[in-house]
Amino acid sequence: MGINNYLESIEIVCGDNYLNDKEVLETITNYSPRNFYELKLYYVRIILSEELEEFFINWKSRIQQISISFIFDVSSNLEIPDEIMKVIEKYQKIGTIKNFERLD
Repeated sequence: MGINNYLESIEIVCGDNYLNDKEVLETITNYSPRNFYELKLYYVRIILSEELEEFFINWKSRIQQISISFIFDVSSNLEIPDEIMKVIEKYQKIGTIKNFERLD
């Protein structure tokens, strides 16, 4: 059992000169252990709604079927677009997102 089997939560900075948000979400979906439950993303620019939707579709399809706490921390000068909030609300309703928090 490797150390990554103990990972339950992670905080990541995405956008611009930081990590690519799409790659981060794909990596979390494909390689996080069964007990992983919380993703906190710090954004310097807003993710595309299509990328976020793809993440939640893939997360919902994972074998372990655990809901995720999704924490979105954006720069104070960024607003979360309506299309992003619609994606988040959709996956809250069906139980893919256990908890959603917006920090700013």
